[in-house]
Amino acid sequence: MISEKETHHPNPNALNSEQQPKGPSRHMLFAQHFPIPYEDSVHECNQRTVVLYGVGKARDDAKHVVKKISKEVLKMFSKKNCVDVLSGELCRVKKRKEKDSNDFASNISMNFESVFDGIFNKFQKLSFHDQHFVTAQCRNLVLDEIKNFTALSLTYLPLVENVSYLFDLMEYSLNIYGLLDFSVQVQL
Repeated sequence: MISEKETHHPNPNALNSEQQPKGPSRHMLFAQHFPIPYEDSVHECNQRTVVLYGVGKARDDAKHVVKKISKEVLKMFSKKNCVDVLSGELCRVKKRKEKDSNDFASNISMNFESVFDGIFNKFQKLSFHDQHFVTAQCRNLVLDEIKNFTALSLTYLPLVENVSYLFDLMEYSLNIYGLLDFSVQVQL
């Protein structure tokens, strides 16, 4: 027999279909997207990944995706994709015949656009935190290359298109602080 008290006060643990959450909780979304500066707090970033993915394959897969995209973006700033200041040529360009030079230049520009589009599509799928992590890694690499160039230990600089693309990635990820910090660090 159901008492009058039970009918007026339903079980608080039983949720109606209307009350059940339709996705991850606000707390999980906040933990997933909140940007933590990686350089200052490695421990907090590791705790974040454990909270989001647990300890196991899911965490390793999530880290692998971010590392893979970071590696692709960082490749744009390698010596192969830089301008040798002494010769004024791309470091990966070897001397070719004059008749092939026009076709080669158009192929390079088309190749850059396809690479930029592919990386950007993958970059869009990252969480807000991971986007900040990738752009911070690139920013640090470009700053190191510029500082080494000014110290006369390197003779090459990143391509302007690649640095501009890094600015676009920072803008898309709303990493305004990183963009301003990058600009200030270049001036120093």
